[in-house]
Amino acid sequence: MDATPGDGGSPERRFGVRETVTWSLAVALPVLAGYFLLAGLIPGG
Repeated sequence: MDATPGDGGSPERRFGVRETVTWSLAVALPVLAGYFLLAGLIPGG
């Protein structure tokens, strides 16, 4: 990742929207799953 701010290049355009969505889901799904799991295991959480 050599993306630097102010270089005039759009991170979304350079990295690709498809890859951005894929990595976003890959990160968000486990986090949400863990959150709901902890919320279900911890009373009042």
